[in-house]
Amino acid sequence: LGGRGRPPLQRSLAIAGAICFLLVLLEVARVIHAWPAALAALICGVLFLRRRMLAIDFSIIPLFFFAFIVVEGLRSFALPFQTNVYATSIVLSQFISNVPATVLLTPFAHGDWRALLYGVNAGGCGTIIASLANLLGWRIYVRESNREPRFFTRLTVMNFAFLVWASIGGWLLLL
Repeated sequence: LGGRGRPPLQRSLAIAGAICFLLVLLEVARVIHAWPAALAALICGVLFLRRRMLAIDFSIIPLFFFAFIVVEGLRSFALPFQTNVYATSIVLSQFISNVPATVLLTPFAHGDWRALLYGVNAGGCGTIIASLANLLGWRIYVRESNREPRFFTRLTVMNFAFLVWASIGGWLLLL
C-alpha cells in the first residue's frame, strides 16, 4: 500500500486528538471530571476541524438521547431483570443497544458486574442496533458505497454468529 490513499499527517491535529483521548481515559478512570475532556474536545473541534465539524453526520445522536429517556422510563416498571442479568443483558442489547442496556440493568445487577459486563459485550453483536459501532458502520457503508444488496444480510448473519460465539464464551467465563 505504501501510504497511498491516506491523508497527510497533521501533527498538531494528531497531538490535540491524543490529548483529548487522554482526558477521556482519565475521566473513565475517575481521575478527572468529564468537563475538561468535553471542553477540550469542543475547543479542538472549533480550532482544528472548523468546516469539517459542520459536515459530520450528527443525526444518530438524537436516537441515543431518546434511548436513554426510554431507559429511565423503563426503570419505573417492575420488569423481570433480576432473574438472569447475563441473558437479559444480551437480549435487551438487541433492541435498545448495549450501552442503554447497561445503564438500564445496572441497578438490577446486584453486584453481579461480571455477568452484566460479559452480557452487554456479547450483546453488542447480533442486530444492527445492538451496538452503536454497528449502526455507525452501517450508516457510513450506505452513504459511501454502492450499497451491495446482499451486504446487510451477510453482515447480520456474521453478527449473529459472533453473538452466539461471544455468548457461549461469556457463559463459560461465568461458570
